[in-house]
Amino acid sequence: MKELLITLITVAGLFIGVYYHDSLVGGGQADQQKAEAPASEQ
Repeated sequence: MKELLITLITVAGLFIGVYYHDSLVGGGQADQQKAEAPASEQ
């Protein structure tokens, strides 16, 4: 039972990590480009 619980937590953690990474890469780069554009214009 303990091993099953650890396995479920690990799988859930990996899924959340991949989902968060995808959202960070997808939306984060666009936000960084918007933030860097005014700095480069100055």
